[in-house]
Formats: sequence, C-alpha cells, structure tokens
Amino acid sequence: MAIVKLNRVTLVCPKSELRILSSRLCEFTAFHPSDRRDLVDDPELLHLSSRAHFVYSEANELLTGQPLEQEQKLSVRSMFRARDLLDLVNVLTKELVEIKFELGQPDSNKSETYLRLRAMREAALAVFNNVRRIKVLPSLKRFVAIEGFIPSHLVESFRTHIQEYLVSAEPVKGRLSLEPYIPSLIVNPRVISLFENIALAGGVPRYNEIDPTPIIAFVFPAFFGIMFADLGHGMVLLALGLSLAFRGKGKYRYWGRVLAVLGLAAVATGSITGIIFGFDFPTPFSHLFPFSRILAGPFSPDSALLLLEVAVIIGTFHLASAYAIAVINQIRSRNYIDALLNHLPTLLLYSSAVPFTLALSGVQFQWQEIFVSNSSISGFEQLLGWHVPVSLVAIVSFPILTGSFLTLILGRPLAYLAQTNKHGKVVKAIGEGLAEAILRPIEFLGNTISYARLGVLLIVSTALGSLVNRVLELGILGIPLAAVLHIGQMALEGLIVYIQDLRLHLYEWLSKFYFGLGIPFTPLALRGETFEIRWT
Repeated sequence: MAIVKLNRVTLVCPKSELRILSSRLCEFTAFHPSDRRDLVDDPELLHLSSRAHFVYSEANELLTGQPLEQEQKLSVRSMFRARDLLDLVNVLTKELVEIKFELGQPDSNKSETYLRLRAMREAALAVFNNVRRIKVLPSLKRFVAIEGFIPSHLVESFRTHIQEYLVSAEPVKGRLSLEPYIPSLIVNPRVISLFENIALAGGVPRYNEIDPTPIIAFVFPAFFGIMFADLGHGMVLLALGLSLAFRGKGKYRYWGRVLAVLGLAAVATGSITGIIFGFDFPTPFSHLFPFSRILAGPFSPDSALLLLEVAVIIGTFHLASAYAIAVINQIRSRNYIDALLNHLPTLLLYSSAVPFTLALSGVQFQWQEIFVSNSSISGFEQLLGWHVPVSLVAIVSFPILTGSFLTLILGRPLAYLAQTNKHGKVVKAIGEGLAEAILRPIEFLGNTISYARLGVLLIVSTALGSLVNRVLELGILGIPLAAVLHIGQMALEGLIVYIQDLRLHLYEWLSKFYFGLGIPFTPLALRGETFEIRWT
C-alpha cells in the first residue's frame, strides 16, 4: 500500500531535558508530533519559538530591499553547531549580532554577509516552525510527555536514537481507525509518484483510506494514450519528455518525466490503432483489435458508434472501480452500516444497470422480449466475437438491480428504526432513500456518457491528422507546412486531452470515494537549502 503503516509513540522526560528531547526528535527527521485537542503548549518551548521568530523577523528586516539574485551565488551552505535547540537559538542570536556589526562597517564584504544572513533567517524560521508544533500532555508537574507518530519500519532505529525517553510504541490498529488525528505518510515508487499531484489536488487521503495514486498512474496515461493515439505524435512527445527529464531542472524535469510516460502510452495505443502522423500503417495487432480497420477507412455512423461504445465500456469499469473503493474505505473505517446499506447497493446497482441497459438496447427496448430473446449484445459480438444472449444478461442482472434499488430505499430507514425505535422519522428517511434511488440512475447515466469523450477525441485526432496530411498534395512546399501543422496539432491536442483526462479523474472518478480530509505526515526536521545543523 502507498500509505505507510505508523506507530504511535509516547515519550516522557524531565522538564529540564525537554529541549534535549526536542532536539533529538528534530534530528531523527521522521517524527510527526500529535496535535490532538487535549494537548497544550509547553511554556519553555513557547518561549523558545518566540525567540526564534524574533531572530527571523530581525533578519528579514535587514534583508528588505536586497536583490534576490544573491541567493543563487551560495555554493556552500552555512554550518551551525549546537548542543540542543536552546543552544541553537543562542548561536543564531549571536550570529545576528555579528552580522549587524559587519553590515555597519564600510569596508566589509556585504555580499557574503547577506548570504550568511539569508541562511540564518532560514534556520531561525525552521526552528520556529518545528518547535511550535511540539505539544505536551497537560497535568504533569515535573515531567513532560510528548505523543507522535513514526513509520513502523523505523521503530527500532527510533528506540536506539531516543533511548531512555521512549515509553511506548504501539502500531496504529487497523490502519483505518476512526481516531480523529492520524497523519498519512504516502510513499510510492518514482514513476507512480509522478501522478500524486492529481490525487493530492483534492487533498490528502486519510489514514483509513486507499491511496488512489497507483491506479491513477496506470489509468491516466492509458486514457491519454487512447485520446492521443498516434504513434508518430507519441514518439515526438516521448522524445521531448526525455529531453526535459535529463536536461531540465526543477519543474521542467518533473514535467519531462510526465510527458515521457504519456508519450510512451500514446506510442502503445498508436501501435494498436495503426496511425502514424495521420497515416495508416499495418500493425501486428490488427487481428486482435478492430480499431485499425475502423480508423483506416472513412468514418461511418456504425464505426463511430462502435468506438463510442468501447469508450463507454471502459468508463463503466473505471466508475465501477470507484464505487468498489468507496465500499472498501467505509468498511475499513468501520462504517459498516453506511457501507452495506449505501455504498454497496450503489456499486451493485451500477454494475447491474449497465448490462441490463445493454440488454434492453439489444432488443430495441422492447420489454416483452428481454427475458426470452436469444439475440446477441452487439458490443460483445463486434469487439470480442462472443455470443452473449440478451436473455442471459437480463436474467442475471435484473434481480441484482431490483434488490440494490430496494436496499437504497428501505435499508437505512430500517437500520435507523432498529437503532433508535423512533417511528416518526422513518417515513422521512424512506422519502430521502426513494429520492436518492431515483437520482442515482440519472447520475450513473451522466457519468458514464461522459467517458464517450475517449472515443470522440480519438475520432477527432484521427480525422484532424488526415486533414493536415492533405497539404502534402502541394508537393515539396507541403512538407514543411505539414510539419508545422502537425506540431500545432500535437500542442493543441495534447493540452485538450490532458485537461479532459484530468476531468475524468477529478470529477467523474475521484468524486465517488475521495474526500481528501487527511493530514499529511510532516516530520520535525531542521533542514534547509542554505544551512546545515550539526548537533554536538
């Protein structure tokens, strides 16, 4: 799982050693202090953080109006040595006094002094941000108790580092407890972590939820490749991404890796569709997939309809996975009633409504024939060559459809009656359940049809590529013009496809189960780009 297992640890020390313990916690760099409501600020740490903030404010005032390009010249980070946090604040205060004196001298090297001042300012801000997060248990006179979380695989290392201060280190039970304050530490492989920002755009997953990033890392490039299915365009995008990934810096390197993955997906789907820069080419996958044969010739209503059907089928599985994750999240959060009477019936209703609708379309919506017709459902027949009778699909899906529909209407009111024995509100609950059961099919229809954009953009991409290639009829002058038009097509299509891919994930998929109400695991750590702390 992407969300790392945590242990809750409790530390106790005499008040005279609190700053030593706090220093060790910052040095460990994997301790997340708890922030429960019943914890309080310690007066000594509060005073220490205020001193650090004073140093930061003084340094910030001295730097006001100074050119920022000086920061780029810092090749060696400033080193601060201290025994503990109190000593570190004293060192920073002394450094501030010395810098003020140097800035007052007319012949001093102010450029180097300002670089030291920026390092000191960043160090003081880091001390303030870390110390103010440490809260203690109340009602202890001579001792101080601190609670927090560490990754489970670092328990032994933490025990060795903290030594006599550690009282307990218990695993967070069940990973998905209902406790109000449990941070989420997300760790994914490098390729998967490229798509963490998509999920984190809606917030951090709770400790009791499934991290959707691994699924997004697979489905997002797949959807992009379907809508951007051109082997030539994919190779260009892959080359551009690799160039940025190896030669770019910062965000350019990140986006280069993303573009490389998306370009590789477009290369894979382009090999299946048999399209390269808008031209048809023979593909070894022609006998497995009908897409190359459909895209090779002029589009007809039947071929376009088949592509849209394929897109909707893909969307059906994608949405069903979202409803399934919602059920799992509720069960692991111990919300059993809501899982069994709301989310599970929703999953079953959707999973049965789609095949039942396909069965209805197989008999041209003639209800009297749906349970006796031996005609095949067209999608399975055209795509896979399977003969799936309409009557079989209807007989299997109709009982599930009916049962899940009734559960949405009556399930929660009956559970509410059993728990509270209040008959007056049951009628209201039944009305709410009936309204929800009526609105769900409308929601299903809108969400599922939204995935038709996979097929629509594939058709548009193929048609536009063929249209661009017509300029080659101009002869030699048409070659550079076609190259320019293909570049414009790739840029425009890439942007549109990326936005539509985001929409399918953020609005159609994640909205079904993802709330983003988690707390990010942020350990205490005195780190910075301009300074380094050495504990003596």
